[in-house]
Amino acid sequence: MEIFARNGVVSRSRETLAHILEAVNQTKAITRIASDIELFVQEYGMAAVHLRGIHRKTGLVVIIKVGTSSRENSWTKKLHKVMSDLVPKVYASGAKLGNIKVHWMAMEAIPFGLGDSWKGKEFDLLLDAGIRFYQASTKINDPTLLETTQETVKKWLQRSLIKRPPGPIDNLLAKVYDHWGLIDEKCGREVAFDDFHLANVMTKEPPPNSRSAILIDIHPRRQPWILDPAYLQVLNSNDPNRPGHKNLISRMARKRKDADLRSLESDELEMASKIALGWMAARQWKPEVAKKQPEYRAVYEKFISEASEI
Repeated sequence: MEIFARNGVVSRSRETLAHILEAVNQTKAITRIASDIELFVQEYGMAAVHLRGIHRKTGLVVIIKVGTSSRENSWTKKLHKVMSDLVPKVYASGAKLGNIKVHWMAMEAIPFGLGDSWKGKEFDLLLDAGIRFYQASTKINDPTLLETTQETVKKWLQRSLIKRPPGPIDNLLAKVYDHWGLIDEKCGREVAFDDFHLANVMTKEPPPNSRSAILIDIHPRRQPWILDPAYLQVLNSNDPNRPGHKNLISRMARKRKDADLRSLESDELEMASKIALGWMAARQWKPEVAKKQPEYRAVYEKFISEASEI
């Protein structure tokens, strides 16, 4: 049975979910670890389907993620060996459930997400987790990683034209090679988290007690480090009154410097930040959101306009 829908996500149809649950209960690598397995479907923004069970030895909750990738499985396990408090512990993983060919992981459940209840602390928790990720990733060799290049960025901008983002997007596209040369020279390329946002980080303690966070959904990519905080900044700039959301790139730069990682300062940081923010704004522009949130258009236009002026 094919469980993936046309958009690449695991289907949420009743028939598919029932088939997945049955297949999970037929997979000894999972059932020897967990009992009382049930569906735990998260609809928004998820390519995978989640189930949960009870660990047979500890009595703690186990999360079973169906629809991972071989890279996600491999990197989560390798990162845990390098830095055990950075990612969830993986109890088991595989590429088949019953008669379904699909990658999956059974891992420890991390109970608390990061959001407004953290009163701004959520951003520092994620930035700090990012620093630990950069440090840990230097100890993992993966020559198969995808890499962001100037052609990748060019495609982002070309695709954005269809959605007609505000600001001089044509000018930004015309400068893409010059801008890439500057970013590549000043930031270099390293293993970055890529999908660096608040939905991919959790904590074991409720707000406001946690001192560190745990990263999930590991899909690393080789690219300039500045794209991680730029992505995070663009996604969290609609509400000017939200605590803790400002200056995320410069804060990451300071943390990187303190950790002896490659970083930027002063004019070079400002210039590279504006370019990276412009790219990410063009890439993430959603006209349907602009119809509901007037401030959204103004924020994205500012990012794209400032980048195009460099």
